[in-house]
Amino acid sequence: MAQLRDKSQMVVSIPHIE
Repeated sequence: MAQLRDKSQMVVSIPHIE
């Protein structure tokens, strides 16, 4: 389940994208 973790990190890294 690396995808889910990547998505979570992306949101934290890019707050612009909801």
